[in-house]
Amino acid sequence: VRAECVRYPWMEIGLLVLFALPLVFRPHEDIFGGEDPGSYINSGISYDRRQQLFFVDEMLPKVPAQSRRLFYYGHSGYGATKDACLWIRNAELAMVGPHFQPAYPLLISVAGRAGSAEWALYVVPLFTIFTALALRALALLTIPCRWSGIIAFILYICLPLTVWHGRCARPEIIA
Repeated sequence: VRAECVRYPWMEIGLLVLFALPLVFRPHEDIFGGEDPGSYINSGISYDRRQQLFFVDEMLPKVPAQSRRLFYYGHSGYGATKDACLWIRNAELAMVGPHFQPAYPLLISVAGRAGSAEWALYVVPLFTIFTALALRALALLTIPCRWSGIIAFILYICLPLTVWHGRCARPEIIA
């Protein structure tokens, strides 16, 4: 029975990926710099350009120290940021760096390094397809049905929340 299920696995995987591409492999329409998706993209591209997580902002030291707070976003109950993406880590040195764990923006920086900044928009869609393929493999290993892998892949990839999160530059799919 198992031999029948995996007679042409690469062709099946190729067809499933082709099915998923129009659903998730296009960037989300609503990416704003000051919101989470834009912040992740901007952080990742900054890490790629600077090749480091923490760096001194070249513009901020030109502003007198007593006036720098006028250029910060945020409020007293939260951290200060200059660009709603990298956070002020040392105000005297004008050093900025990550606020959250930088793993997801680092994945984005790899995409930017491998191609262009636009490639950063395709990190989550790629991982959405990887997740669907992993669910396909899990279904094939646990459900004794010839179609279990295909059904698992299609049900996951067609879920409206998967399509929305799979196109948006947020780390929910990767997490």
